[in-house]
Amino acid sequence: MTAISPYISDAIPDNFNSLVLGNSVKGSALVNYWAAKAAPCFLLMPRLIKLCTEYHGKFLLVMLDTDKFGRFAKTQGVNSVPTVRIYFKEKLVDTIHGAQSDAEFRKKIDRYAVRESDHLHLEAVQSYQRGDIGNAFNILA
Repeated sequence: MTAISPYISDAIPDNFNSLVLGNSVKGSALVNYWAAKAAPCFLLMPRLIKLCTEYHGKFLLVMLDTDKFGRFAKTQGVNSVPTVRIYFKEKLVDTIHGAQSDAEFRKKIDRYAVRESDHLHLEAVQSYQRGDIGNAFNILA
């Protein structure tokens, strides 16, 4: 998957926490729990990839193959596919069951997607922490 976009990754149990929770500190991470045996997964996957491309990195799309890692998915509370879970600031904040409409996905993604103001706020905080208070206030203005 990663060859498709730098904003798409494949998860395995060993990298799930660092990939999903670790990246959710920087912005939202969507985990697509999918299986090759489930036709709705193949309807949803290209739509999620398209959304990921359109959003240009405002969220990370993580794919978890439940055929390979079904036991792990169950420990995450996932019992059916497709299921998409949204993580933000190291917490599960939303779950979408099934291949919902693009409009429904956009509404949920927009709630947690990184905005330009988020980057500016972080830059202002970093300036303030370095003691450059004037620059921090200029950024916020």
